[in-house]
Amino acid sequence: MKSLVYQLMYMDNGAYITDEEADLKWAYSVLPDIFIPYRFNLQQFATNCSSLQENIDDYFDKVTSDPIKLLGLQWHRSTDKISTKAIILDISANTKRLILKSIASHFDVYNFNAPLLNRAKLFLHDLQVQRNLGWDDTLTDSQVREWRCIARQANSAPPVMLDRNVGNREDLYDLVGFADSSKVMFGCVIYLLNLNTNVVSFVMSKSKIVNKQLESKSIPSLELQALSLGTECLIDLYQDIAGDRCIEAIKINKLRMYSDSLVTVSWVNSYVHKLDKMQKRSVFVLNRLEHIANLCEAHQVEFSFVSGVQNPADCVTRPVSHNQLTKTNFITGPDFLTDALDNTISRDILTVLVPDPDYSERVEKFAGYVEIQGTDHSQLIPPEKVSSFGKLVNINVLVLKFVNCLKTSLVRKHPDKYSHLFLYSDDFNYYREAYHRVILLDQRSQFPEIFEYFNSASKKLSDIPPLVSQLNVYQDNKGLLRVKIKKYIRACIGCKRFRERPIKLNQSSYREVRIDPPNVPFRNIYIDHMGPFYVKVNNSKEKVWILVISCMWSRAVNLKLCDSLSVEDLLRALQLHIYQFGMPEYIVSDLGTQMTAGSNIVETFLSDFETKDFLRRHNMNEIKFDHYYKGNSELGGLVEICVKLSKRLIQGAVGKNILPYKDFEFIVSKTVHLINRRPIAFKDSLREYSLEELPEVITPEKLLYGRDLVTLNIIPQLQSTTSDPDCNK
Repeated sequence: MKSLVYQLMYMDNGAYITDEEADLKWAYSVLPDIFIPYRFNLQQFATNCSSLQENIDDYFDKVTSDPIKLLGLQWHRSTDKISTKAIILDISANTKRLILKSIASHFDVYNFNAPLLNRAKLFLHDLQVQRNLGWDDTLTDSQVREWRCIARQANSAPPVMLDRNVGNREDLYDLVGFADSSKVMFGCVIYLLNLNTNVVSFVMSKSKIVNKQLESKSIPSLELQALSLGTECLIDLYQDIAGDRCIEAIKINKLRMYSDSLVTVSWVNSYVHKLDKMQKRSVFVLNRLEHIANLCEAHQVEFSFVSGVQNPADCVTRPVSHNQLTKTNFITGPDFLTDALDNTISRDILTVLVPDPDYSERVEKFAGYVEIQGTDHSQLIPPEKVSSFGKLVNINVLVLKFVNCLKTSLVRKHPDKYSHLFLYSDDFNYYREAYHRVILLDQRSQFPEIFEYFNSASKKLSDIPPLVSQLNVYQDNKGLLRVKIKKYIRACIGCKRFRERPIKLNQSSYREVRIDPPNVPFRNIYIDHMGPFYVKVNNSKEKVWILVISCMWSRAVNLKLCDSLSVEDLLRALQLHIYQFGMPEYIVSDLGTQMTAGSNIVETFLSDFETKDFLRRHNMNEIKFDHYYKGNSELGGLVEICVKLSKRLIQGAVGKNILPYKDFEFIVSKTVHLINRRPIAFKDSLREYSLEELPEVITPEKLLYGRDLVTLNIIPQLQSTTSDPDCNK
């Protein structure tokens, strides 16, 4: 509908139909109040609007009044101007509902009278923010008097008259918008500049009241909000009169947007043109800048600075009387639009094109420079400005990521045009690439003669640089210079100093808990989870874990099955172990979530007075928990060996098979039996005996039970077929 209104009101009366009688009768029968007055060619019937309407009235024997209705507006035939109906606000309104009804009854689709009604809108806004004031509550005497003053001032203003016709459809135009904001309102005004006749015509304006979410924003932020609103209106208007949805598009040369805030235009310039860092800007500012950039993808917009005196949008951001409005350029537009000299002076301050026409070229040029394309191989960041080599590499990593983001945006927007650009994958190692680039650029600056030799077409023996022949230098697939002779590096004293690692003495504190442990099995233990392993439970594949419990004195191992890694299953497995071997005094584990949570639960329970009394009467100490981070070496190889042996035995027995739960439980029990039969020491010194008379070994099993457990497989299906007698024990 809005597109049709723009075409009927503001475009030239082009010859859409012929002057044949059949066409006239059809047009009048279909659109008697719209089509006839506005769609015929004025030159075909008369030289002015009055004679045109007289010819039409004579033809159809009808009398048309002056003015006549046009889509809710008034068309004055004698002057060919359009206006709204006269402003008539209800002076007797004394409630918020009646005031809103009075303001909303004034139909002004193009916002001609926005400055004249701003005072009434602000008054209504002040009433709406009063939470205790209902829609039908009577206003106070002071509020009623203020409303009457506002209504009388608005009703005394004559209608704003605008030229209906702005030019020929064949002419070339510029759409020019202006944005401004105050602490209470922000808005925009849009004009149509005829480049053939150099005439500026008012098209529309739009204004909004600063709401509660915006009232705390600074003036530059509000100016940016106004610029975003103006850009949105400018693009919508362009789509209506020259876009794909327009029936007959007019010729638009460019879209121009002006703001009297130099900070706002500079933000747009930094965000779009200069590619500056915007991290210091607020989320509010970044969102508006992104919105402006996305809007301008439909058509390029030129953003410029204009002084506040010349900005006509100033009228829509504050209350203005009719006398003040006639002294402004709100209807006529600023003079510099038609003055080439003033136009140049005002626009030379700052002008930004969005999207930047040179953006793609600059991105490709910058990417080529970063990717070391061309003859200039200087460092992107001078090394003397960076305190360490690591920082230099990290800066190059950030630059590589930034360039890849720029190229990704180009390929996403124009895949056909920029398909030749190389993009890094998500798992690309930026640090390795930056590391190689920094070294390569440094090598190019330090050894230019070597690179010149390798890049030459004909390599003569007489031209070989001395370093190449002495160190057997070659170039790898990344272009880095490397040497094939390692013995020189190994013999170099300086290289040895940097390559060799210092000797570290094993001064870990793990010996404190192992120097004199209590001679009771599983009194000092280490616990850790192993798995997951897959088993069959009711024909479904389930995960299980194994809690490995290692004794620090006897080196014995106990394994308990856990259905999950929850704290409940951990405490259940630990309780089963306690029923078997008694209460431990010292438990070591890693910093797993369930380990720390379980230890807190146990310590809280044991802190009870009755529990402490029970432990004291049985000469037992409270359990002490100790947690170590991953990779800690304070326990030496004690825990790692026990976990590794258990895992090897189970995985060797199960392999890739998925056993039923009961069979897997049988394998775990057999693993405990076998791992506790391993030798850990000899009864006497080996040196006192010959190889034929080896002493009897000590196993964790003997320390646990005081003897070797003689076992035998009593299940026929589990009898081993091997001839090794030890397998049946």
